[in-house]
Amino acid sequence: IRGISSFGANNTPLILVDGIERSMDLVDPEDIATFSILKDATATALYGVRGANGIVLITTKRGREAKPAINARVEYGISNPTVTPKMANASQWMDYYNDITLQGNGQLAYQPVEYDKHVNHTDPDLYPNVDWWDTTFRNISNNIRANVNVSGGGKSVRYYVAGSFYSENGIFKPVKNPQYDPQVGYKKINFRANVDINVTRLTELSLSLSNQYEIKNRLGVAMESVYNNTLAVPSVAVVPVFSDGSLSRPIVGTNPYLDLNYTGYSADFWNNAQSLISLTQDFSFITPGLKGNAKFSWDARNESTLDKRKSPVTYDALGRDKEGNLILHQNRDGNDFLSLARSNRGAQTWNFETSLTYDQVFNDDHRVNGLFLFNIREYTNNFPTDYIAAFANRNIGIAGRAAYSFRDKYFAEFNFGYNGSENFAKGNRMGIFPAIALGWVASEESWLAGNEVLTWAKLRASIGQVGNDQIPSTRFIYLATINESAGGYNNLGLNYDQYQSGIGEGRMANSDVTWEVATKYNLGVELGFFNNFRLNADVFYEKREN
Repeated sequence: IRGISSFGANNTPLILVDGIERSMDLVDPEDIATFSILKDATATALYGVRGANGIVLITTKRGREAKPAINARVEYGISNPTVTPKMANASQWMDYYNDITLQGNGQLAYQPVEYDKHVNHTDPDLYPNVDWWDTTFRNISNNIRANVNVSGGGKSVRYYVAGSFYSENGIFKPVKNPQYDPQVGYKKINFRANVDINVTRLTELSLSLSNQYEIKNRLGVAMESVYNNTLAVPSVAVVPVFSDGSLSRPIVGTNPYLDLNYTGYSADFWNNAQSLISLTQDFSFITPGLKGNAKFSWDARNESTLDKRKSPVTYDALGRDKEGNLILHQNRDGNDFLSLARSNRGAQTWNFETSLTYDQVFNDDHRVNGLFLFNIREYTNNFPTDYIAAFANRNIGIAGRAAYSFRDKYFAEFNFGYNGSENFAKGNRMGIFPAIALGWVASEESWLAGNEVLTWAKLRASIGQVGNDQIPSTRFIYLATINESAGGYNNLGLNYDQYQSGIGEGRMANSDVTWEVATKYNLGVELGFFNNFRLNADVFYEKREN
């Protein structure tokens, strides 16, 4: 959003789904009700340290007081490469190679008899002629997306329930075998349920549940290596598989068909679950316009990968015997069993937020509104790989807003965020980030009101600060570290054949390190014409320090 503005580890905007920090990938497009981008300081100051790089706000659909409505949507798509490389055929490649050898040593690498056998497919086992691109890749692939949702409700309970399925096939062209299907593919199942309940006339309870399950199949080798080998292996180098079913592999080089079909596969699994409960209380019995809200969310992510690998026996061809049988030479020992390696990853996150809001109009002219908010967030890695990752990540902060408008024509707003970070030493952990904004709706002035051409005109200006604590990618950057792999000594031990690494100082301690502070200036104009066309223009300036 507005460019990359930090040298630190965090350059991405904050994504908030129904007010909770979550990945945008967890939301099905059909479930989105509104999508907003916040850029200037007054809009992001409430989110403090997390909003330095801008904010994307996503709200999901909810039920309303109406009869049940069912919506269904199915999409089918076809994809194909926009450009594919044009490969040399057998005769073109041998002509080119003969030119090189003829100039180099005065001899043809491919004599006419051998040349003709390759071109005419006389004996493919010994004289292959393979279109590797056509053997490895499909011309097209397909995908399908289906979504169904039901919404409705009455005065007391409203609901929105949705489910979706997405499937996409790969563009490789493997051959399915009895042990497994090596085809690349991706599948995703998404479920969401949003329920709002009027507990009393002034109290609303909201519950949001969502789950995503994803599966991705990959090849047993890196996909880029299959692509590179398809381009690199000449059409006359090796046959995909011998006519007797034996697996072919040259002594020097590789066989793309073997890599694609007989090296195993990997399967990745993701299961994401999100929950959010929110309670909103109208305190109008105390004073009109006062409301309170408390929300708690708990998210869990579990991932696993199954790597099933295969290394079968391979051969190269030496020729044919007197009876015409193929003479094969085993150049790699192996077996047809699939080995198994497994890895697991996962994390859990909880958020708690409570807020008070006030919005009231006095004498039909003076609108006053305000907000005070407290939030705390904790992220825990369930499978840490080091002792630092075993510590939970925590964020805590408060925020406030005070705004005034006169006849919805002149506006003034003040925001602040007060946040703490684990990355800094005591004395530098807390930071306050203020912002102020002014606005003027010129189209409400008497000399412009009622204009049928310029139906909306607004000027706005803001200045403020936001902070960023993700300066390097490591945590607790104010602490010193120990390097356990420093330079050591050789020739140790009884036989003088051992090496021992040393221990030294790693990152030096820095108790003065503090927030990266972004000061943002923004000037904007909004124009509307004929009640149908809207033009927004902004000029902004941002400077980061520390």
